[in-house]
Amino acid sequence: MKTDIILRNNQIEPYNFLNSDFDKLVLAMCPSSGKTETVIYYINEIIKKNKDLKVLILPHSTNVLLNNFYDRLEQRNVCFTYSTDTSKNTNVHVILPQSTSKIKDKYDVIIIDEAHENYFAKTVQNIIKKTSCKKQILLTGTPSKFIGKDDFKIYFLALNELDKNTIPKLRIDIIESYYNWNGNYNYNHEIKKQFNYEDSDTKKSIEKTFKFITNRSGSKSISKTLIVCNNINQSKSIKSYLDSIGLFSVISNSENDTKSELIQDFKHNKINILIVVNRARLGYDDTDLINLIDMSGTLNPNLIYQMMARVLRGSNDSQKYYIRLTSKKDDLLNSEISTSLALMLTDKKYISTFNGKDFSSKKIIVPNYFYKKNISKSTDKGASSKILKDTDDIISFYRDTLIEVEKNAGIYKFCEVQDVLNFLNPKNKKHTLEMCKISAIKFQTRSEWAKKDTNLYCCAVRKKWLDECCKHMKVLSRTYTLNDCKISASKYKTKSEWAEKDKKLHGYASKKGWITECCKHMKVLSRTHTLNDCKISASKYKTRSEWAEKETNLYYYARKNGYLKECCNHMNILKKKHTLEMCKKSASKYKSRVEWEKKDRKSYIYASKKGWKTECCKHMRALMNKNTLSDCKNDALKCESKIEWSKKYPSTYNYARRNKLMTECCKHMKILKTTHTLSSCKKIALKYKSRNEWHKNNNKSYSYACRNGFLDKCCQHMNQKKTKLCRS
Repeated sequence: MKTDIILRNNQIEPYNFLNSDFDKLVLAMCPSSGKTETVIYYINEIIKKNKDLKVLILPHSTNVLLNNFYDRLEQRNVCFTYSTDTSKNTNVHVILPQSTSKIKDKYDVIIIDEAHENYFAKTVQNIIKKTSCKKQILLTGTPSKFIGKDDFKIYFLALNELDKNTIPKLRIDIIESYYNWNGNYNYNHEIKKQFNYEDSDTKKSIEKTFKFITNRSGSKSISKTLIVCNNINQSKSIKSYLDSIGLFSVISNSENDTKSELIQDFKHNKINILIVVNRARLGYDDTDLINLIDMSGTLNPNLIYQMMARVLRGSNDSQKYYIRLTSKKDDLLNSEISTSLALMLTDKKYISTFNGKDFSSKKIIVPNYFYKKNISKSTDKGASSKILKDTDDIISFYRDTLIEVEKNAGIYKFCEVQDVLNFLNPKNKKHTLEMCKISAIKFQTRSEWAKKDTNLYCCAVRKKWLDECCKHMKVLSRTYTLNDCKISASKYKTKSEWAEKDKKLHGYASKKGWITECCKHMKVLSRTHTLNDCKISASKYKTRSEWAEKETNLYYYARKNGYLKECCNHMNILKKKHTLEMCKKSASKYKSRVEWEKKDRKSYIYASKKGWKTECCKHMRALMNKNTLSDCKNDALKCESKIEWSKKYPSTYNYARRNKLMTECCKHMKILKTTHTLSSCKKIALKYKSRNEWHKNNNKSYSYACRNGFLDKCCQHMNQKKTKLCRS
């Protein structure tokens, strides 16, 4: 059902900006801010004032982005006509830039989506000349190409200006890959085309990444995931690995998916894991997407920011992840630096000044400690030059994760975008030294302070107050050695026991890659678990989820070997949330099992497990196979179309369809299949006094007239004051 366009608070100002005088206007609005809705509202309002206005919309050169824009139009009640066919006489045309030859009209306004990618392209510039448009509106989330150009009027809306409750929680992880990308970057800070992606490196990298994901979630199932890679060979290696572990995936590239149909299937949740080759990095809008795995290796902050934006769609209740693979032995910290800069673009101060030029590890503005660790090593005089102003106090947003993945942990860093937004929000600049001291005194360690009061901790770091605020913590700070870790490990018989009883030293050893050396004496203790081991372990916990969280290895061993039921007997009482009576009551509200499963999945699944489904569904006539040809005919006669029948009487409709009775039952509906013509539409239109009345009472003929461009001819007799423009 179509809905009216209602501007949110953050969209009112950009809408007012659109109403100002301009020739070239850049609407630089961040992800989740509603650029498309704002522009649609603007088009709707200007066409209300001038019904003859012509607007051309140019999405980025893929069907996915064209469909995204068109779908938004379809979802809204608008007063104007629109089409993807330039031959149709509509107010708005939505076409791809490569369709230049189809453009024949002149346009008053041209709107270019993802303008940072295609505005300066020859095809778009030729279209602008050909159409002689008076106004140009450029939509982008990364406006660096337009910064410093006087002929563009720019409106900025940064991510940290939005209400945090309107965007999902996003965690960014950096994981070391097996690729050696160092020195293999082009001028645009992308991996060179000639880089050879070894099959073994790809498989080991994706294996490491998926182990990281499953270890983090505690589950072997994978949420909806998009994997971005550079070339077809790399994508095939990824798919080969996923096939080997039993995970279904599909590859979408320019060769096998020219119309982006696979991407559409992925968007509509028909595919759970999609591998793309240089696709879906821009403009792809999918609120159900949970993981984006970036295997492209790009160091371009604009592209990184755009990929982050793909998983910044949805509600505040959602937890999403951007997982980025970095080069093997990334000693120059290129990935961390470029991603930190991408995160800085969430702030208006930086996105309005970053022009995308002079990007390199020697010239990029980075945290002070980066200068000490990396840039100070360079003899280049330009090492201290900056691409942004007044940013000496910017810090890295990343923390190390203490997660051991198999033998070699490599680089594991992460940050939370919500923390970044808190830190960069101008409100945080009001914090004083005294406020930071008062906050710090509550905690015993710097890490505890950073975790529990991130805003004030980050402020102290930025203002260089950290040492002063943490004086009372000095006794706790120390650097551990390999020998310290060995001594600690020697007290315990297993790795899990060590991790449980001395988290600090186990974590430190894991971070430094010393686990194997410290745990040599534990090798003799490695053995296969038994049923008795699982029972003893399970007896300590009240719920399966608690057991899975606290002793993951034994839980999954029990599940794998079918011991769960036996081990969790004492936990059964906690799972009795449904009774037979409750399931019957729930089922009685619905006409079919499908409907019951859809609207009350929990009780449906519980009834299935307990074998109560047949008893609960006695009242569902169709599912008890009691429908007859006579039943189907009687229900069909009450309806004028198959669609109406399927909605009102799904039981008999489905029975008729399964048993090939549709033709016999729908004989009376044949008259509804007539094809409209200009003549028939004119005759029907004469029955009504207004377009609105015609639309309400005979939508099919009205829509046909709209689509074929002869609405005005049919409505000449109507009172013009009461007419409304059509929706097509």
